[in-house]
Amino acid sequence: MQVLSELDLSKAFPLSALSYVLVVLSSWLYFREQITALELIGSALILGGVWLIGTASGPKHA
Repeated sequence: MQVLSELDLSKAFPLSALSYVLVVLSSWLYFREQITALELIGSALILGGVWLIGTASGPKHA
């Protein structure tokens, strides 16, 4: 929620999607759970989407 107060909503909201990737990663690290190919593909898509939104240039103001 701290992120929402400091960034535009269009950039802050996708960062909340990173929590899904962090859950998969932490369950693999701490609990030694198996990660399926579908989870890897989904995590890669989430990371790719967040990267695309983070690097997108906003509208140019004159």
